[in-house]
Amino acid sequence: MNTVGIVGELTFDCQQMMRETMSMRSETLEKIKNECPSVDPNTIDWSSVNRDTWFACVSFEKNKGYYFPIAESENRDDNYSRVKSGMAYFISQGFTAYKLQ
Repeated sequence: MNTVGIVGELTFDCQQMMRETMSMRSETLEKIKNECPSVDPNTIDWSSVNRDTWFACVSFEKNKGYYFPIAESENRDDNYSRVKSGMAYFISQGFTAYKLQ
């Protein structure tokens, strides 16, 4: 059995994050919109966030999205600074942020 590991660091550059958005199927976007609460990084109760929490920023117009899994250490560092600044940037670019889990 082979084991494959992906090693690297997540970018803190919001413009790079935007370039790394992924295409999403309209069905996936609708499911997120209908089943997950939209959030604002300025009003989230960050004490309720844990390693199982996932956030996503999605654009329904572009069918694009970017995920912030809190299990990744870069997303927990410095009081979630990467997630907070990343979500704020995506929102400023017309995306909507959702708490998936």
